Amino acid sequence: MPDQPETDAGESGGLRRPLTHTNFESAVDTLLNKARAAGQFENLQGQGQPLASEPEAALVPEELRAGYRMLKNAGYAPPWVEARRALEEQRAELAGWLRKANQRWPQLDDARRSALRAEYQRRLQELQREILHYNLTVPESAGQVPGVQLALELTKLGERT
Repeated sequence: MPDQPETDAGESGGLRRPLTHTNFESAVDTLLNKARAAGQFENLQGQGQPLASEPEAALVPEELRAGYRMLKNAGYAPPWVEARRALEEQRAELAGWLRKANQRWPQLDDARRSALRAEYQRRLQELQREILHYNLTVPESAGQVPGVQLALELTKLGERT
């Protein structure tokens, strides 16, 4: 009978129905109950402990978190999580650059100060472009990153620290 699906004898000795989308959940429940009864879920590592907090979890919509957690465990992350990390690294790098520039500031003549101000403005505008691109592409549930306040940031160059 080639038109009939192949079946196996189950534990009860009767024929087993083929697994379909309608009976899949009951099959999984049966397997889990058997494992639980056999004690396979006892004394597991981390049992009773809260799950490790993931700072990126807030950036992923709740309905996608389980899937993205599996991707993360496999070494992948959503593109917007990587982009946000890159923005944070870029901000940190720019803050370090500003500290060094402010240390050099008193020894610079007007021409070099002007060149340094132009470079800082260029770096700030580049960061602002990256933030704008991020904000336009990130899912709404991940939230927006505040942009650069160019005038305020430019006043920080030349400050004494």
